[in-house]
Amino acid sequence: MRKTRNIRNIIITISVLAIIGSIAYYWISQAPKRAFEKQIIAMQGMPINLNFEKAQGFIFGKDSVYTSNTKRKYVMFVDSIHCSECFLNQLENYFPLNDSIQLVNGEMIVILQPSKSNMGKLCRRIEREEYPFWCILDSEREFNHKNSKIPKNHKLHSFGLDENNNIILIGDPTKNQRINDLYIREFLK
Repeated sequence: MRKTRNIRNIIITISVLAIIGSIAYYWISQAPKRAFEKQIIAMQGMPINLNFEKAQGFIFGKDSVYTSNTKRKYVMFVDSIHCSECFLNQLENYFPLNDSIQLVNGEMIVILQPSKSNMGKLCRRIEREEYPFWCILDSEREFNHKNSKIPKNHKLHSFGLDENNNIILIGDPTKNQRINDLYIREFLK
């Protein structure tokens, strides 16, 4: 009888430990998701400084000086960790988004942070491709310095701004249908 009670206690202890372990594993596995959600919440309403002093701007392939205005904006920021030229290879995927943003008198802005050695090659490509939206080449990292609260996670480097340059939507609508639906409903109204 005593042996049976010990076995039962061992089984109960193992079961309790397995349940506690499962709960702990779930809690730990959800930590990155909770951190990501906190970053999104922190970004909502965050003001973004788009005043560039040293960056080189282009629109329709023309070298121009970008000045921030009171339009809604969709910003894609490609930091120095990522390949600017590789990103340019994907820009045609954003033409329909740009068209829809322009229909509501908004603008799309692509901020690239190439190395200084790649500036010439990128300038020539942007001039040749004549992208119908702003391309800002920010080799001095002005955007980072003026917007230091933007998280390092590249999934959070695409966002919609209201007329006062405050973040109102976060994410890339070309890569996620739920985000695309939000952009259509909230940003493109």
